Amino acid sequence: MTNRWQYGVASLKGARQSNQDQVVVECWPQGALAIVCDGLGGHEGGALASQLVAEGCIAFFRAHQHRLSKPIGGEFIGHAVQYAQQYFSAKANQLGIADAKTTLVLAWLSVEQTVIGHLGDSRAYWMGDGEVLFQTRDHSVVQWLVDSGEVHPSEVSCHPDRSRLLKVVDVMNRQSSSLNPSIRILPPLASNQCLLLCSDGLWEAVSSAELMAGLGKKCLHRAAKHLASRAVGLRGAQADNTSVVIVALRTSRPCIQMPDISGIFDIMRAFFWRRRLN
Repeated sequence: MTNRWQYGVASLKGARQSNQDQVVVECWPQGALAIVCDGLGGHEGGALASQLVAEGCIAFFRAHQHRLSKPIGGEFIGHAVQYAQQYFSAKANQLGIADAKTTLVLAWLSVEQTVIGHLGDSRAYWMGDGEVLFQTRDHSVVQWLVDSGEVHPSEVSCHPDRSRLLKVVDVMNRQSSSLNPSIRILPPLASNQCLLLCSDGLWEAVSSAELMAGLGKKCLHRAAKHLASRAVGLRGAQADNTSVVIVALRTSRPCIQMPDISGIFDIMRAFFWRRRLN
């Protein structure tokens, strides 16, 4: 079976010293798995946390690949997250990491369904027809304030408590309730739709309108790179790690990521002017 999916990926460190985000896309005959994890920067081992949780989710899906030919339910995603936490905890303990956390948003896309699960404030956007059809709700103090009417949604990205999360994947699993991901089962993507997963570095800087505009680019690789670069540019010295995954149905003309050849033109231009001056 040919691969039905095309995708674009970008992950930039922004103004941080390192990139603690982890981005993964794997395509199989049964469907595509997309993951974004954001290791919490203030905690030891954030980069390790995001890497290991992503690895754990992938390992679970691979081990149960025989079940992916049929629709999966929320229980499957819950088990994947539990396995990822156990995998993460075991590896981190071996390395002596005692305090490590990460957000997680993952999506399984198949011909029957689109399943999204998340913990924390890494988001998924289901987009089509020029609008956001579905958006995950952050597990954060600020989202709770929005729900209670104390904060306007437009204030979320700049609120001083925006980084205070209510649910994460924790190496010690100190709060078992925090391992219950929010899960949404949606119809399969149509040809005019796409799914975007991102860390908070993107949505804190780029509005939903700008997301839609950025998705207007024909190549998903260019769209992801454009959106991540735009977010980092807008935040400047405050730019966080910024990661983006965009998944859509493959078109008849596949998207090809072209190499950056701008430097070649600079060399040719310099050679041309050197010859004229001589």
